[in-house]
Amino acid sequence: MIARRCTRLLACDVSEAAVRSASERLADTSNIALEQRAVPDEWPTDARFDLIVISELAYYLSPEATATLARHASTSLSDNGTLVACHWRHPFEGKLQSAEDIHATFDAAFHGVRIVQHAEADFILDVWSKDGRSIAQREGIA
Repeated sequence: MIARRCTRLLACDVSEAAVRSASERLADTSNIALEQRAVPDEWPTDARFDLIVISELAYYLSPEATATLARHASTSLSDNGTLVACHWRHPFEGKLQSAEDIHATFDAAFHGVRIVQHAEADFILDVWSKDGRSIAQREGIA
């Protein structure tokens, strides 16, 4: 659904099966590049993005790797870029850190302003902006 709002979309997953499945579903969509990458080590450091979404990922990483991912995301954003992070709060097998710790790491590494924070029993969603203005302000309606 996000591809409809993007000129170009890069979607990455460490799982070959996930990338293959998404490639099959999106075969007729020309503005999406799907790549198998293990972040943060294989982060596309030479790219700049208007939007980066980190969802259901960082709790599989060590705190050090999460800090590296957060730095990569922050430095890869365009001047008006937005970073979104969303993580599940409940325990599960393979979880190395809490959603709270992950989002605190992103907040500390981000060179911008947190413009949204939504926390509930199930997940945390944060949105940071380099611009610092709300969406309505950026769109000129507020």
